[in-house]
Amino acid sequence: MNHIIIIGGGPAGMIAAISAAQHGAKVTLIEKGQLGRKLLMTGHGRCNVTNDTDNQGIMNAISGNKRFLHSALMTWNVEDMKDFLINHGCPLKEEDNHRLFPVSDQAADVLTLLEKNLKGANVDLHLNHTVSQLCINDQKCTGVVLNDGNLIEGDAVIIATGGMSYPVTGSTGDGYEFVKDYHRIIPPAPALVALSCTLQNGESVAALQGLTLTHVKVMLKDKKVRHQARGDVMITHFGLSGPVIINMSTFIQKNQSIIIDLLPDLDAQTLDAMLVKKLQNSSHKAVYHVLSTFIPERLSHVLLKLCDIDSQTKAYAITREQRLLIVSTMKQFTFIDLKRRSFKEAMITKGGIDLKEINPKTMASKKIDNLYFAGEVMDLDATTGGFNLQIAWTTGYVAGQSAALQNRS
Repeated sequence: MNHIIIIGGGPAGMIAAISAAQHGAKVTLIEKGQLGRKLLMTGHGRCNVTNDTDNQGIMNAISGNKRFLHSALMTWNVEDMKDFLINHGCPLKEEDNHRLFPVSDQAADVLTLLEKNLKGANVDLHLNHTVSQLCINDQKCTGVVLNDGNLIEGDAVIIATGGMSYPVTGSTGDGYEFVKDYHRIIPPAPALVALSCTLQNGESVAALQGLTLTHVKVMLKDKKVRHQARGDVMITHFGLSGPVIINMSTFIQKNQSIIIDLLPDLDAQTLDAMLVKKLQNSSHKAVYHVLSTFIPERLSHVLLKLCDIDSQTKAYAITREQRLLIVSTMKQFTFIDLKRRSFKEAMITKGGIDLKEINPKTMASKKIDNLYFAGEVMDLDATTGGFNLQIAWTTGYVAGQSAALQNRS
């Protein structure tokens, strides 16, 4: 019977432990705090456990190497995870964009289910224990050393320590430190996070704080549009947030801007014609009042300032050039100086253990024998919607199974 040591008690670590035990291994799970702290926070405490899509749908949501999960998903995919949860007493419901949640809307129910399975599988839990280093000799991992100096020997070790997002939950980059002398680490960065930015003239966005732009088209652009999506955008005191922005944050590079088409259902020519008519019909009203029939009033003041037009200018005094500039700015309302917010606010980590150094069929290290990875510690992330948890479930299950079955005849 193989003895498998798992470092990390998040979703990936817990499912890895259950999988390894199911496949005949003795399992020790070490967690520096309590189990599932980050799991309890997902989906605002409701736990978006996965997305009801097929294997290709999961891979399409991944921001980097989409094919890495192909083989693993043949072993443990969305249907397997749904069956596992439902068969163990956690019925699911589907919401928009195929997101799956517990019917109870309680992440705690998912954690309780996992804890019961860990107990039922006789997994040896070492909670509030911290690993200080791996035992690696002759390119083989043979166990771990705890901070108190105790050695735990095993036939394989699975690192499921997470990334660096929400460090209050214990995700502080430990996994990178354990293997940095053996594996290439893609520099970790916050992902699925709000953006700090300024208006196109460099001024703060604070005047628009609290405003929600609904059903707008959002484009990430440098010399050309790199990504685009439609949805709602929230403007905060520091910049931009909302589902569209959070998903787009994963792709942010230097010297890019966010361009928002405030009225995506109207082309520029149609919008101009409508604006001409409204200016004529309200010729003696201030121009901001006319614009406020298209966009929120606060936004109209800011937009006019960007166009170097006094908000109180009468509608009849607006020149053709000014009108066309207004139309252009409504179709391309621009934010610059884009920066991701910190790990404290990020849902996930982008970066981590280089996937080129991990066997995609088993999650085994290609550098160190008897060493496996699962979950966010790897350079594998996806958009929102339950996809990142499915990555954790899939890689965790496969790592547990592979480690349990290694070297068995």
